Amino acid sequence: MARKRADGSTAYLARIAIKRQSEVVYRENQTFDRRQVASAWIAKRETELREPGALDRASRPVITLADAIKRFTAENKRSIGRSRAQVMDFLSKSEFAQARCDDITSQRIVGFASDLAKTRKASTVAGYPSGLSAVMEVAKPARSYPLDKHAMVDALAVARRLGLIARSNERDRRPTLDELDRLMKHFMDRRANASPMTHISLSRFSRRDGSRKLRGSAGRTTRATGYSSGP
Repeated sequence: MARKRADGSTAYLARIAIKRQSEVVYRENQTFDRRQVASAWIAKRETELREPGALDRASRPVITLADAIKRFTAENKRSIGRSRAQVMDFLSKSEFAQARCDDITSQRIVGFASDLAKTRKASTVAGYPSGLSAVMEVAKPARSYPLDKHAMVDALAVARRLGLIARSNERDRRPTLDELDRLMKHFMDRRANASPMTHISLSRFSRRDGSRKLRGSAGRTTRATGYSSGP
């Protein structure tokens, strides 16, 4: 069954209903982005449910990915930070997270990342599977939730290869002396009770014999063990 999402895209609802003696004893629904994938899932799932004991296992209370995320967030005693908390909240409310834990495969994770990449930079998208990987790492050993952490490992490898996720942009050169001067002036102009940033030695200069080389604007070279405007 095809239906329109709020963003205008089309979703395909796949339904399974199993009867025993004219009575429906099991139902299952999943939503997919493509009709072919929905049809393939129905065929695969019906085959799985014919296995001995499979229907009984499937009839147990459904634990969704959203359930696992919410429990992880609620029980985590470590501070996850505001940004990570926002990521977890977004994930738990997403359509992707409404799927059963045992239906979360590397293919579905990559598909989710692909959808995010349509409106976000690769470095931003990377934060979502990163947050989800923390959940998948502990869900099975801690709560017996059927989440396969190896699916995330495979998904991350594919997403990187496809350019769906990437690290944040990093500086690929050393700052110029003019940039350093402006940076130091900025911190010296701060209020008196601010942290004494001008006393912090700037590292990551090229090293030679344990010292750093700073090339001045006039072309001369000096050696220093740090850069500080302090006494």
